[in-house]
Order: sequence, then structure tokens, then C-alpha cells
Amino acid sequence: MIRDNISTTSLILVTRDDCRDCLNIKLKLKNILSMNSKILLKEYDINDFNNMNLFSKQIRILITPALFVNNRLKLYGDMPSEQLEKIITGN
Repeated sequence: MIRDNISTTSLILVTRDDCRDCLNIKLKLKNILSMNSKILLKEYDINDFNNMNLFSKQIRILITPALFVNNRLKLYGDMPSEQLEKIITGN
């Protein structure tokens, strides 16, 4: 059996409706995802995310957007596309 050496990157984006930076990050992520099929994105509203206790009861998001890469919080707020891609791909 041949194994694919490229692993999947899991992203969790926490947003809210009235957030301009959230819209900016979503557009940038859409572009990044269109070029890489090994990235999976799940988006949650901030209230839903905090109520779900997805990681633990100790993690509550207060600022949006918040981006988790492989279950690690990597970003609060907006950032240039090139830097965002580096955070996601690790390059």
C-alpha cells in the first residue's frame, strides 16, 4: 500500500456576524483552500463554539476571528494572506 506523505490540516474558524475582520479572513481562507485540498475548514459562531466546549471548558473565545490550526489557537484578528498561509501550512 502506498501512503500519502502529505497530512491533512484541520482549521477551525470562530466568527460572529457583525465582524468585518471575520469576513476578510473568510475570503482569504477561501482562496487558500481553493489551492490546497488537504486543508479542512469548520466554521463556528462564537456563541456556539463557547457553548460546545470543543476543546475544554478552559478555552473561551472572546475576540473574533479566532483560528485554530490542528486544534491549536494560532490567530486572533486579521492578517495578510501571505502570513495566514504560512501559519496554516507551517512554511
